[in-house]
Amino acid sequence: MTKEQFNEKIKDLNLKIFKLVQELPDNNTGKIIAEKLLSAAELLAFCYRSSMKSNTRLNFVSRLEKPQKYAEDILYWIEILADSKLIPPLLLENAAKEAKNILGTIDATRNISQRSNEELLNKIILEP
Repeated sequence: MTKEQFNEKIKDLNLKIFKLVQELPDNNTGKIIAEKLLSAAELLAFCYRSSMKSNTRLNFVSRLEKPQKYAEDILYWIEILADSKLIPPLLLENAAKEAKNILGTIDATRNISQRSNEELLNKIILEP
């Protein structure tokens, strides 16, 4: 998957979150959950874009921690909504599936990048 394709996935998740929060009740609980979900979705996109500006692989891996955290936050709030039955399950399932996919991609990217860094470091240390 290219950077552009992954950016599109993140955008799609944001749009799903927009639709999802419109279904929330217009009360304090609905407003708080909407704010949390929208904030996590926005920060996921912002932090991922920021990570793409890294000048080293180590910095890239480090910067991916934040979008990973925000994807986890989105999944948490979706779980809360599922348990509360405030939103139709289909809307939640679509957003949860997309968030899990994004989280899995970020996890895999971090793991591959970290492994590559360790292999490079071992070569530098072990080779004269």
